[in-house]
Amino acid sequence: MKHREHTRSEGGNTLLLEGTHAVEEALTSGRAGLLTEIYFRDGAHEARLEEVRKLAEQHRVPIRRLDAESFRRRFPDRHAQGITALLRGFPYADWLDAANVNGTILVLDHVQDPRNVGAILRSALAFNCAAVVMPKDRAAPITDVTIRASAGAAWHLPISRIANVAQSLSALRDGGRWIVGADARGKPLDEWQAPPGQALVLVVGEEGRGLHDLTRKRCDEILAIRHSPKLASLNVSVAAAIMLYELDRRTAGTG
Repeated sequence: MKHREHTRSEGGNTLLLEGTHAVEEALTSGRAGLLTEIYFRDGAHEARLEEVRKLAEQHRVPIRRLDAESFRRRFPDRHAQGITALLRGFPYADWLDAANVNGTILVLDHVQDPRNVGAILRSALAFNCAAVVMPKDRAAPITDVTIRASAGAAWHLPISRIANVAQSLSALRDGGRWIVGADARGKPLDEWQAPPGQALVLVVGEEGRGLHDLTRKRCDEILAIRHSPKLASLNVSVAAAIMLYELDRRTAGTG
């Protein structure tokens, strides 16, 4: 799916991509135009940086070299691995494009931990989610931490930000989608049958609170994951991974 994108820096700040894998993913995912500079630390493993250097030159992204002390002062994060890139914001997809994909759409109902968001994005890509939608307020935006936690998955999914979760779910439902909410108070997931041929939306709620009341009211089905009573609840990223796996398995006709 081709989708329109717009970019802006969150809070007016340039994002940092730290480490060989993160920078290489940005260069090879069609987002090289967002990179303003790449910094190499003198003495870093040259063989690991050589491919990044070639890609940067190919896409005309400037490379700057810093001595080890200057690099540590400017980029103290231990994940840098001798390479850091500056990024002009994250390229969010247009809402209309995200809403009209073929496949399951994942909606994050005010998930606030960037590492949880990153882990969820990684699972979304692994289990064939077609797009991700998240609110603009009271939720974690896509940051360098999120991108790193996603292991690069953030570059390969249309991710859209919306003003109101409940209203957006209503629009998705009006468009013919079946809204599935993940919540501990729901029907057991293993007792549920996916509607044949029905396009799905999965909604996962924020850490601790779960789904908001208005969000729950927009859901056609609320599903829960069975687990040991010794555990109060699952981490939201773990719950999302299980739900996404099951939805993918069942809608693929293998369940």
